[in-house]
Amino acid sequence: MGQKLKVARLRKKFTFEEIEEATKIRARHLDAMERDNYRVLPGPVYLSGYLARYANFLGLSSNAVIAQYHREQGVSRHSPDKKHFRAAKELEELRFTVTPRTFLVVSIILLIVGLAGYVGWQVRKFSAPPPVKITAPPTDTVSADEVMIEGETYVAAEVTINGQPVGVDGAGKFSEKVGLTRGVNNIEVKASNRAGRSTVIPLKIFADFAVQANPPN
Repeated sequence: MGQKLKVARLRKKFTFEEIEEATKIRARHLDAMERDNYRVLPGPVYLSGYLARYANFLGLSSNAVIAQYHREQGVSRHSPDKKHFRAAKELEELRFTVTPRTFLVVSIILLIVGLAGYVGWQVRKFSAPPPVKITAPPTDTVSADEVMIEGETYVAAEVTINGQPVGVDGAGKFSEKVGLTRGVNNIEVKASNRAGRSTVIPLKIFADFAVQANPPN
């Protein structure tokens, strides 16, 4: 097939440089095709394009040239490239490795990791002191001899106000009235968990109310 291209080129008295300029096929590739040296040429897809372009430039039938190339090489026109076949085989092997057993193993690992994370979160939650948020009174100054202390914490926390136990409802809320004396009153709100970790919120409430005088005897 290479000899056929060479004879056609010499008959028309073209140099490789002239053909390279016209077809954009490098001179060394043109020379390789004429010597049937396909090792230095690109893969089959590019080579078929080169042969068709070269044949058309020389006035030859591109289909006849490509068909002759395939006959000489003993390769069908539709035979897959070895590289493509190898890539497809590797892809098929990769798909084969994703078996139901592999999926089960991965699922079990993810489940274990999830359970470990949940247990760790519960341990941290159990060992950390419970949070406390005071929602009332809105100010630190009152004009009465008692004040309602309200707040929020964990449902399982034990709450005391000035050492006295206070109930916590199902939403983690608590409330308790505390008696005041005129002036500054120090109030301590304490929430503890079962691990003995506690959060203490000190409050200073200033009570400004008139003290009733004792009635005369």
